[in-house]
Amino acid sequence: MRVALYVRVSTEEQAVHGLSVDDQKESLKKWAEENKHKVVDYYVDAGVSGRKSVSKRPELQRLLSDVEAGKIDLVAFTKLDRWFRNIGEFYKAQEVLDAHGVVWQATYEDYETATAAGRLKVNIMLSVAQDEADRTSERVKRIMQHKRELGLCPAGKTPIGLKAVESRLCIDEETAHIARRMFEDYIATGSVNHVKKMLISEFGIMRANHHIKGALSNERYIGLNNGIKVCDALIPPEDFALVQRMLTARSIRNNGSKHTWLFSGLVWCAECGHRLVTHSTQQRGTDYFYYRCKNYEMGICRHKKRINEATLEKYLLAKLPIEVQAHNAKLKAGKTKPPVDTAAIKRKMDKLTDLYLADLINREKYEIEYTALKEKLNVPPEPKPINEELVVSLLDAYDKLPPSGKKEVWNRFIRRIVISENGDIFFELVWLQRTLTPVNV
Repeated sequence: MRVALYVRVSTEEQAVHGLSVDDQKESLKKWAEENKHKVVDYYVDAGVSGRKSVSKRPELQRLLSDVEAGKIDLVAFTKLDRWFRNIGEFYKAQEVLDAHGVVWQATYEDYETATAAGRLKVNIMLSVAQDEADRTSERVKRIMQHKRELGLCPAGKTPIGLKAVESRLCIDEETAHIARRMFEDYIATGSVNHVKKMLISEFGIMRANHHIKGALSNERYIGLNNGIKVCDALIPPEDFALVQRMLTARSIRNNGSKHTWLFSGLVWCAECGHRLVTHSTQQRGTDYFYYRCKNYEMGICRHKKRINEATLEKYLLAKLPIEVQAHNAKLKAGKTKPPVDTAAIKRKMDKLTDLYLADLINREKYEIEYTALKEKLNVPPEPKPINEELVVSLLDAYDKLPPSGKKEVWNRFIRRIVISENGDIFFELVWLQRTLTPVNV
């Protein structure tokens, strides 16, 4: 079976309980080898709580996308609480697995979800895990609030210009000038990118833009933590307030941008396998739009190059008709296979399950025949030809389309765009489950 190996640790768990990523990966790898499963990929959510929603667990999202793409038969993790600690989110993911006939296995635990008793056990264990997480969260919050009330140093890294002395936050005179310079520069320029360049040129400090924004919004610089005074102010409160107004105004401008990102959701990093995020800059009154790997700024990917949207658009306009022709030529030259009757196979699987539940066949026979039927479902669907005339007509009218129409063209014909670290561009065509109809000019 094709198995996806899922690993999750929160920062606290890794530190306290030693639930390291490497330990889980090694254990799952050994289990897959012993059971003769083919490992599709490792999906690692490091520093992510099991209570978080699916939308906030990027590797889990990637795993579910691969499930929907038909790449996975089985999901494996060491324990159920590595998978989820939230009942509601568990069932959101379970719906996706069920819809594509994918099952899961906790390698350190024994669960049987084919029976009502087995499902009850899963619900109970998830409830216990969720309750444990809730209690831990409440305990941590009480402890942190008590520390703040005592004026003790809050958790997390101390920002530049501050330091902890005997568990109390105070101004670090050796680096305080860097923090002051950072606020001065932003007030003068209104540009986070300019602050970034200043930190590099004057102090040799490299910080990602989102880290700088976080620092400029950190109320510890005015001596507060969650509204409680914990130290003397390093930055004058009036300057700090001005910076917050400037950041808010810029955020509103950015959110109000009317730019339509033509390839949002389609562009992926070849190095780390994550989607590229959108990024815009303005130089001399001209806006420039890019896609970049967020993981590079976080230090977990080497893909530092960003790709200009206009450059990507020009490349795809030239390459799309060529690739469509090549795709159709391959189909014409090759032998077509009869389509797989998935509905009939699923009916047989349902009947087989009914026989097993009625004790008319034993477990061994059930598993052998069920696995054989499931393998038939794993046969990739037959590629279909793409309407070349439609592609040509849309590209001929492309310049006349509104941005939303241009975006629709790319979503119709391209499934995925992959950008390598050296800037090479690869893309996959859409030929499955998609009705191609003309776009209104």
